[in-house]
Amino acid sequence: MDTHVDDIVRLITEEHLTDVILVGHSYAGLVLSSAANRIPDRIAHLVNFDAMVPEDGESGGRGFHDPSPHRPPAARPRPPGR
Repeated sequence: MDTHVDDIVRLITEEHLTDVILVGHSYAGLVLSSAANRIPDRIAHLVNFDAMVPEDGESGGRGFHDPSPHRPPAARPRPPGR
């Protein structure tokens, strides 16, 4: 994930971009949140579409192993062998 975050931060800073709107889906929610935390003065908005967005202090790995209790049961991944 660090490589993806570094790429976004590098592009925004090297191109001297400001008021950036970052849009992400799924795993990109973690990447965009991390990038925005590194350069908050350059980010205008984050748009997450069905994305994993960590709460303050939360690890990104949680979304892969412990599905959100807010998703309906049909949307939760089934354990292997079921």
